[in-house]
Amino acid sequence: MNTDPVADRATPWPVPPGVLVRALAECSGLIHDRRDWTRAVDSMLATVGRVTGTSRVWIFQTLEVTETEVVQDYIFEWAVSAPVAQQHLKRFRLFRTEMVAPDYRALVQSRLRGESTAFLTRDLAPGSHLRKDMDSQAIRAMATVPIMLDGGWWGTLGLDDCAREVPWSTEELHFLRTCADLIGALIHRQRLDDRTRQLAVLDASAHSGVWDWAFDPGRLWCSDAFYRLLGYPPPYPKMALRSLLHHLAPDHREALMDRVRRCTVGTSDSFRLDVQVSTRGGSRVWWELRADAERDADGRLKRIAGLALEITSRKHVEHSLRDAADTDPLTGALNRRGFETVAARRLTATQKPESLQLVALDIDHFKAVNDTYGHAVGDVALRAVAARVSAHLRAADLLARVGGEEFAILLHGGPEAAESAAERIRGGIAAEPVDCLEEGGPPAGLGLTVSLGVATFEAGEGLSGALKRADAALYAAKRAGRNRVIRAECMAHMGAA
Repeated sequence: MNTDPVADRATPWPVPPGVLVRALAECSGLIHDRRDWTRAVDSMLATVGRVTGTSRVWIFQTLEVTETEVVQDYIFEWAVSAPVAQQHLKRFRLFRTEMVAPDYRALVQSRLRGESTAFLTRDLAPGSHLRKDMDSQAIRAMATVPIMLDGGWWGTLGLDDCAREVPWSTEELHFLRTCADLIGALIHRQRLDDRTRQLAVLDASAHSGVWDWAFDPGRLWCSDAFYRLLGYPPPYPKMALRSLLHHLAPDHREALMDRVRRCTVGTSDSFRLDVQVSTRGGSRVWWELRADAERDADGRLKRIAGLALEITSRKHVEHSLRDAADTDPLTGALNRRGFETVAARRLTATQKPESLQLVALDIDHFKAVNDTYGHAVGDVALRAVAARVSAHLRAADLLARVGGEEFAILLHGGPEAAESAAERIRGGIAAEPVDCLEEGGPPAGLGLTVSLGVATFEAGEGLSGALKRADAALYAAKRAGRNRVIRAECMAHMGAA
């Protein structure tokens, strides 16, 4: 004979407090079983059903609550026998209930507030929504307790008695609420376990890290993988925000803080930003920062959390593609698009436009080279000219092929220095024939000359204006006999004379 009152269906009503305490102890022990949380919930419902002697114990999960309806799902059930089991019924699969009836709306509002409910079906108003619902399920007495999670209504724990019309005692309702709290704790711990596993998967990757910036009380947390990306040995307990930001390039640091400010004032709830990072070892890498903002009920920013993805390889590919789009494939110099982009950026950044010089260069009689020896020899000539010009330039100067045999050069320095550099370029190209015999060129080499026009940027002048004046000086050099350098300013003086 089984003398355990927890397992005895014949437990007298009301259930003795000592029996409820023993049942709670049994349910509390179940939440420590980490093997399968759903099995733990099933066991808890069975314990509740046996100790209360009720027909059904169930859990509805709340999926959505709007002004007009509630969407729920029947996810757990214990039933004393098969005839009273309902979880298999189609009507309880992701079911929607409209909040038209006043009594049902009041019930939902009470559950949103975390309040318990208990009633006998015969005490409900005839013809009311709840009365019809109870009668359709042959329920004679019901008790429900909301399962609250993170301050919200996660679901409902309920008892249905289809055999007795007995009111629920205060002790039974307290017991049921404590069981709901235990189930809520179990679900919360399962969520934490899931997040821990997700973080472990992310941390196992050498290319990503997780971060969480809580604004109250002002705490920044980063995963071990995050610190590994920076070159710090894990486990690393924490690092000051200022120290972490110091790893970012200054302009990227400011860009990140700008995104954070947008989240703070409410104009943005997420962002994605590519930043350059200096690691502890001094190497420079690229990260992609992805972040989402979390706000409280009043819309105030609570935290910003996200991922740091190491994307250095991707950035190298992007830069290679961008360079290819801005580079002349034959000579390796910039093309017109690339030159205009970089030169315009240089011009915008300088406070002294007169310190920038623009040189236009054109190969003399280049059409005759192609007509006489063919385009293969012409290509050799173009590559040779680009190489010889580059030999006379500094690292900050720019060279671009902007047309068939036309080049543009951006020089840093004064007008006289630019004219001297242009003259050295002209003389270097004229002094040595280009070896192109393998491509069908002349045995003695191909003699080339170039004409050049130099223009100094004027205050308020854009790139197109300076290029037009440099081109005018270039064509003046051609008209004057080719193989020479003319400054635009000198040409203007000559015209005035």
